[in-house]
Amino acid sequence: MRKIYVIGCGRSGTSFATQYFKDLGVDLPHEKEGMDGSVNWRITPKVRRDKDFIIHLVRNPYNAIPSMQTIMSASWKYMQKYISIPAELNYQGRCLNYWVKWNQLAEKSAHIRLRVEDLGTSTINSRKKDKKYKQIDWDYLRSTYKDLFNLMVTMAKKYGYKAKYAK
Repeated sequence: MRKIYVIGCGRSGTSFATQYFKDLGVDLPHEKEGMDGSVNWRITPKVRRDKDFIIHLVRNPYNAIPSMQTIMSASWKYMQKYISIPAELNYQGRCLNYWVKWNQLAEKSAHIRLRVEDLGTSTINSRKKDKKYKQIDWDYLRSTYKDLFNLMVTMAKKYGYKAKYAK
């Protein structure tokens, strides 16, 4: 039997999606293997489209990217095995780069795309309140990382999100 794997960027609602599927009676634990599969950003580069059913989970980049500032260094090292993260990027640029490149990676394997916001909630952030992150300077990202920023805007539109801060 084919399993279901929900992939995409970390900080894109994977914990929320796990609970959503659990409420439906589908065993897709967060970052563990369940009877029906898993919800796990780390398996994005490893899933097999021909073997399993792959769902690409996305979150509005204007919400996901600020949240990505809480990603730990071990996770950044893991990502660098599969995507280029140029050393000259500052931390916000790194988050922008990750959102673009990891979603591009997920697109290659996915059968369908699912927007986490369409699962019926406006509050997706699972981080504790003491895990605050800095406000993103979108004008800075747009001017400093123009090509990457424009690619994010294009992808956001493709995913059904309104483009903000675009020129």
